[in-house]
Amino acid sequence: MDRSYQKLAGVRSSLSRALSEAQEKQVLLDKASLEAYTEAYRDYIQDLIDTAELEKARFAQSRITKETLAADILSIFGKLPELSNFVLSGKATALYKQVSDAYLGMDYTDPNYLKARTIWRDLSTYIAHASEPMKTPKQVQAEIDGTLEPRMKALTRSTYTLIGVIKRLIRSIPNWMGSTVFVRLAKFDSDVHDFEKPLSPRLTIFVSAKPHISPSSPSFSLWANEPTKPEDVLDAGDSEFFHDLETASDYFSLVAELTSPGASKKPGRLLTLYTARPIEDRELYTRRKELPPNIFLASDLSHVRGLAMDLNTKRGRDVWKVKIDSKHVFKTLEGPTSYYQVVSTKPVPVKSMVLVDTWEA
Repeated sequence: MDRSYQKLAGVRSSLSRALSEAQEKQVLLDKASLEAYTEAYRDYIQDLIDTAELEKARFAQSRITKETLAADILSIFGKLPELSNFVLSGKATALYKQVSDAYLGMDYTDPNYLKARTIWRDLSTYIAHASEPMKTPKQVQAEIDGTLEPRMKALTRSTYTLIGVIKRLIRSIPNWMGSTVFVRLAKFDSDVHDFEKPLSPRLTIFVSAKPHISPSSPSFSLWANEPTKPEDVLDAGDSEFFHDLETASDYFSLVAELTSPGASKKPGRLLTLYTARPIEDRELYTRRKELPPNIFLASDLSHVRGLAMDLNTKRGRDVWKVKIDSKHVFKTLEGPTSYYQVVSTKPVPVKSMVLVDTWEA
């Protein structure tokens, strides 16, 4: 092999390694958010166990029985349909629903409200503990270890797996402009967590031109178990967050890849869209077959005509029919009328542009 060729191959290999290392650094985890989430979940598990132990102790001391519950329920709620079945069998699940409906439907000013709440709680305690023996401290600790640690390991594993997915997607985007992506876990929320299901934290994904996050860094959200469904996606023309075209391009390219992996390499399809442009640009669009970045388009002609009329105050606007490859636009709103925006660092080609309505002063 020629020496000059070997040298060139070595340079290319070095560049490839440098690019790979740069991409590894492009996706960063906010480790403090992972630690905070983990700690909050540990507290949540301990609270569940502590509450259960308190309820068990309360049940043991209260001497709640089927007979006393039945008498109390009859005195406050009357003869509910499932009361007789409860007395005969001790099965309380169906009765609990009827008691809950009756209690939750009461006005808090009702003189029997506090008594009804006590009965409701006692019935819940009865269901939870009447047939279950009290756990020893060793059993409680075993429950903590058996539940908590595997979930913590699974949480860390799933978080880093998602980061790996984002890194692979970035490598697949041909025109990635070099933004840094930060992954931050939202605070653990016990109100939306189902203990019976695996942990799935809500994540905020920041895309920044700088090596750090600022209050104006554009971001979107997703659930760890649904990475193909980004939420809270920004509008491409939002100048509060998008200060340069490169960051906007990376942001929407990543959202598109998460939504449909491989989207950046798939062939696009021809879309027919409409846009309202200032009359001073009429000559520009008549001569050229391309659209500049950040242009807004919509799928419905009548809708765009309405927008043009709303915007025709001091600056008149024409309405154009545009045929454009879907690879050059990002859908910002799905609905009867879908919104699109050109997301690119340079003008994008169109198949055709036809002037539909001209504005006349």
